[in-house]
Amino acid sequence: MNCSFESFVFLRLKPILSRVVFGLFDNLVDDLLLTHLSHSPIEADDECPYNHVGDHRHNLPLPNEDGNKKMSRADFRGARPSEGFDEWTALEAVTQDSRANLISDMVGHPDGMPSMAELEYMNPSLTRSTIIGHLDVLKEAGVVAIAEFPTGQRPGRDLPYKFYYITDQARDLFDRSSIFDKGVWRDTYAQVKKTEDIERYEAVTRPQR
Repeated sequence: MNCSFESFVFLRLKPILSRVVFGLFDNLVDDLLLTHLSHSPIEADDECPYNHVGDHRHNLPLPNEDGNKKMSRADFRGARPSEGFDEWTALEAVTQDSRANLISDMVGHPDGMPSMAELEYMNPSLTRSTIIGHLDVLKEAGVVAIAEFPTGQRPGRDLPYKFYYITDQARDLFDRSSIFDKGVWRDTYAQVKKTEDIERYEAVTRPQR
């Protein structure tokens, strides 16, 4: 699969530059991208790096450059707590690199609700127990929730029945902070090569949230 102009821009360049103040300088970023690309044309037969699992999130645009660095509330003056949801806590939770990767996969999933098997496939460097630990942190912060088919209504044998999705409060926060753009990550996710099993899991009807 050849990598399109738009895919290359979002994968290799814009994520790096758009870290600055949550993308407030998008116009400047776009100008820089066009300048760079005018001097580095993309050949038609360039292989799209999305074909390799784990390579689809190079230089993910995060709220913070250092995933292990603690943030202060002063870093997020626009954050405002709502009932049962503290925005600063949510932003701090998604800053850690592995959790940010999991969020990007939920945002990029065609239904916005990947199963555990799909998250494992998209994050080959993480064990299931590690993924569960990160999901627990995200759930506690109100960023992620679970949708599950009740007993008796579950899909066929060997098909997932539990799925993970971004809460409405977190999605609203991401939109206002210009992070985890749905259009960008869905385009990226769609170009990752998947096994037959993963395609089968992706096709499973999702439960009501």
